[in-house]
Amino acid sequence: MKIHSTTGRRLLVLGALVGPVILFQSARFLMSTPQAPSAANATTTAAPAPAAPARGPAALSPEQTRAIEWLAKQPERPSRSPMEAPLRKVVVDDEPVEVVAEAPTPPPPAAPGLPPLTLSLIMNSRGESVAILSGKTYRKGDEVASGWKVDKIDHDAWSVTLRHPDGRSAEINAVKR
Repeated sequence: MKIHSTTGRRLLVLGALVGPVILFQSARFLMSTPQAPSAANATTTAAPAPAAPARGPAALSPEQTRAIEWLAKQPERPSRSPMEAPLRKVVVDDEPVEVVAEAPTPPPPAAPGLPPLTLSLIMNSRGESVAILSGKTYRKGDEVASGWKVDKIDHDAWSVTLRHPDGRSAEINAVKR
């Protein structure tokens, strides 16, 4: 009897999927301990197994005790709004990207014609740096204000350099936490 190639492949896949389950269940059945007979069929009853001695909580090590004391001495930090929590996972165009720097900064002294800007995030996306200034996303070459364009995004220095066509430049730095 000749088996068609697709039928053979299907049987092989079925065997690969069902075989381990059958093997596991067989081993489980063979390794299981026999259950005690039911009360109707039993002529003798087995004595109950002794209960394990009750134990309290384990004693703390000296390191654990010191850690608890240290935590108790720490001042309480005011709770923050979830809206103020730093962004940890960033997704751009359905792809996760590496967050390189994130920090709030006070607005720098504005250059003439440049509104005050806050650098809140610098990240790398597909090898290209992206900065968030005052809540808006900018890449190199994007215009931030009238005539002011992003010239450089430096994730190592946590700064963004802006250039104006007349030669002026402004650098916006983030304050590291």
